[in-house]
Amino acid sequence: MNKLVTLFLGALLLLVISVMIASAIAFQEEPWAERIAVIPIEGGIVSGRVMGLGDADAWSIIDSIESADNNPSVKAILIEVNSPGGSPVASAEIADAIKRANKPTVAWIGEVGASGGYWVASAADKVVAHPMSLTGSIGAYSMVIEAEGLMEKLGLSQETIKSGEFKDMGTPYRNMTDEERALFQETVLEIKDQFVDTVAENRNLSREAVLKIADGRAFLGTKALKLGLVDSLGSERDAIKLAASLGNTTTEKTLYYGKTASPLDALLSQSSASLGYGISKGFSSTAGLQLR
Repeated sequence: MNKLVTLFLGALLLLVISVMIASAIAFQEEPWAERIAVIPIEGGIVSGRVMGLGDADAWSIIDSIESADNNPSVKAILIEVNSPGGSPVASAEIADAIKRANKPTVAWIGEVGASGGYWVASAADKVVAHPMSLTGSIGAYSMVIEAEGLMEKLGLSQETIKSGEFKDMGTPYRNMTDEERALFQETVLEIKDQFVDTVAENRNLSREAVLKIADGRAFLGTKALKLGLVDSLGSERDAIKLAASLGNTTTEKTLYYGKTASPLDALLSQSSASLGYGISKGFSSTAGLQLR
C-alpha cells in the first residue's frame, strides 16, 4: 500500500512539474505574441481617491491605456465601455489618454455607454456599439436634495456661518434661492456646451447636429449609428476584429488590463448598467456635477 501511495504521489509530482514547465515556457513566449489590449470601463467613472465598490477608477484606467500603448506586443487597444457615466473630470481625463495613444483605439459599447461613458467612447478612433446598447445621453443636470421641510418637522435647524452669499449653495438643509438656481443652471449649460463641442470634434460632426440630439436622450445602438455617434454595430468580437484590422494584425487574441471583477463588483456594475438603461440622462449628484 505504501509503495502504491509513493508511486501515486511521484506521478502527481511529475504532472505538476510538467504543467509548471509548460506554463513557464508559455509565459516566456506570451509577452512577445501579438495581442489586442482590452481595457474595461465598468460602472461609474470616478477619480481614484473617491472610488467605491463597482466604480471605474480613472487613474487605473489611464495607467492601463499607457501601459498597453507602451507594450510592443499590443497592436491595438479596445476600450470596453459599460458605464452610465460619472465624474466629468475623470471622464475627460480618460478620453484625453485615449486620444494620446499612438496605437489604434476602438471603443465597444456593450450594455450602456452614456454620458461620461459616451464621452470616453467618442475619443476612440472607431466606436462600435451593440445594436441594443444605450448610447449617447449628451446633456447635463444637477440634482440637489432639499430637506428643509423635513428638518422643520423633526424640530431641527441649521445655522451656517459663511464668507459669501453662495458659499453653502447646494446644501440640503435649506431650499435654494432663485439666484442659486440660476447659477446651477448656468453651470449645467456650460458643461453641456463642453460635452457638445467634444462630441462634435471627436465624431467629426457639426455642432448644430450634436445640439439637436443633446437633450439627454440615450439612443439604441441602431439609432446611434444613424446619428453618427458610432461607426458600426456589432459584438465585442466584431470590435476586436476591427481593432486587429486597424493594428495591421491578424490576431484576435486579447490581453486584459485592469482588475478582475469580484462577484460583488460584477453585481454593482450590472446595477449601474441597469440604472443607466432606465434613467441615463446626464450629470447628477447631490455633492456636485456628475456625468450620469
